[in-house]
Amino acid sequence: MLGKLTLVGASACGLLLIVLGVQNVLDRRAAEQVTHSFMSAVLEGDRATLLTLLAPRDRAAVGRDAFTGWESEMGVTYRIHHIEMQGRSAEAHLRIEKGVFSLKPSLHLQRSETGQWKVAGIDDLQIDPRWNDLQRARGRTEGEELARELTEALGKLPNVDVERVPFAEPQ
Repeated sequence: MLGKLTLVGASACGLLLIVLGVQNVLDRRAAEQVTHSFMSAVLEGDRATLLTLLAPRDRAAVGRDAFTGWESEMGVTYRIHHIEMQGRSAEAHLRIEKGVFSLKPSLHLQRSETGQWKVAGIDDLQIDPRWNDLQRARGRTEGEELARELTEALGKLPNVDVERVPFAEPQ
């Protein structure tokens, strides 16, 4: 009798662990699907879909001009690195790339009262420092070209001396 009771208890515990494992897999898939849907909507500029994927408290903060889409920005791709599950919340770590530039944001997901996952926040959405460096270098190059053209044009005028003063780099 004690052996049967132990066997039934062990079987019940095993089934419970299997159910919890399956539920975790299903939750992870649902969170991953919401992340894919959110990123696809951002890339396509699909504001209606974005609003349905946001947590209700965050919808009001989205302006009319937000999420106009990147369809003209060919070559923007994203990849989900991993998803961390924490009960009724999850965090999806992404990598968004265009050419050599990348962003590494994290989407915070919350399970709503209806059981659906919603985007509740985005962290680490910062400009790639290489982009800023490129823009500064582009500005310097354009400035140097303009200075050279002005020096040539003004230098041809009578009684004009042109002295170039180097521009200090902002910190």
